[in-house]
Amino acid sequence: MPGIDVGKGNGEPHATVEFSVNMTCHNCENKIKSALEQKGLSNFQINLSNQSVLITSNKPTEQLKSYLESTGKTAVLVGVGGEGGGRSLGAAVAMVGKDGD
Repeated sequence: MPGIDVGKGNGEPHATVEFSVNMTCHNCENKIKSALEQKGLSNFQINLSNQSVLITSNKPTEQLKSYLESTGKTAVLVGVGGEGGGRSLGAAVAMVGKDGD
């Protein structure tokens, strides 16, 4: 699979959250990876070609979003799935314009 796929979780309850992140190059990808690792996250996948980031964590979604946006990139929540083993990301979010209008 293209992109960066890092580690597994520590066994605590968690959810997998998918964000769309405006990444255009490998430098963007590495910034995201570094930001997540600096915050102690180790279970994530970054897909540059799809401009998506999947994070499995027990941290709140808004906190994960702020980690991504600390890189200067815009992150939009695409979906959230529980720890049931499947990749069921059940939320659908649409955003038009910078502030959703």
